[in-house]
Amino acid sequence: VYLPTCGVRGYSLTLPSGVVPSEHVAALVRWPCVVWEDSHLVLSSYPLGGEGRVGLGPLRLTSIAEIGSGGAQSSRCSEALRRKAMAALPFLQEHLRDARIASGLRPQSADDLPIVSGTRNPNLFVNVGHGGYGWRLACGSAELLAELVGPKAAEISDGSDESTRAEALALAKVLSLRRFAGWKIGCRHPCETEEFTELCSTV
Repeated sequence: VYLPTCGVRGYSLTLPSGVVPSEHVAALVRWPCVVWEDSHLVLSSYPLGGEGRVGLGPLRLTSIAEIGSGGAQSSRCSEALRRKAMAALPFLQEHLRDARIASGLRPQSADDLPIVSGTRNPNLFVNVGHGGYGWRLACGSAELLAELVGPKAAEISDGSDESTRAEALALAKVLSLRRFAGWKIGCRHPCETEEFTELCSTV
């Protein structure tokens, strides 16, 4: 089975807990996710609390996605992320200079939608290509996959009824591997073109 996905390398910068000045802690606890639209920078903070205490865990900043990078982490992309972070949070510049930057490849589909689908093999299903939306779409994709595998599998999750299954099959049209049939996207091998009779005649 050939899947129209490529590796998209995401970059993130992490600061340990305790580096944020006390005057900024309350704001980050209140707004744990902040987006700078102009620079496409996202800050995620992790509030800590209990027994009347308010604090912050590690801070994570993300911004850059490098398409088709199968090699090592790019120092150019790493430093671009560091510069964006320092411009957005000047009061943390001292810590940002030495902050660790991590990166990892995420499989992303050619049209930026996940592939939740059957294949030409009756008992092989795929749930891939989420790119940067993996955590956000994980539960919904798993639910749809259970519906595609069969009603008995879906009942394990929440005992879904026929209307839920009908909705899932409608969504399956959008996320099916068949949507790529006939695409020419630089692959050595053709995308899936066969009918997936194991799903449903309309999918």
